[in-house]
Parts: sequence; structure tokens; C-alpha cells
Amino acid sequence: MATLIPIKLTARNVADFFLSIRYPDAGDLITNLKIQKLVYYAQGFYLAGKKKAFI
Repeated sequence: MATLIPIKLTARNVADFFLSIRYPDAGDLITNLKIQKLVYYAQGFYLAGKKKAFI
């Protein structure tokens, strides 16, 4: 069984993850505001599950 290597999550890492996901049917490009909102929501979900902030 493979061991998981913990990585330090940063806002930049999370934003890069969202930018790496491509949806051809989406139409328009992702804006700065959309990235900020996605990172904000990701932080909230992480905080709710892990009880600590990743940023």
C-alpha cells in the first residue's frame, strides 16, 4: 500500500488545481474573481472537515 506524502496547501496550490481542471463546454474563461471565490469555498470546506485552516 502506498503511503501518502502530506503536502502544504496554499492558496496558490488550490488556485492552480482549479485552473488545471478544464471543462470545454463551460464557454468562458475563469476570472480572478471566480478563482478567489473557489479558493474561499475550498478553505471553508477544509475548515469544516479538518477543523483547521490550510492557508
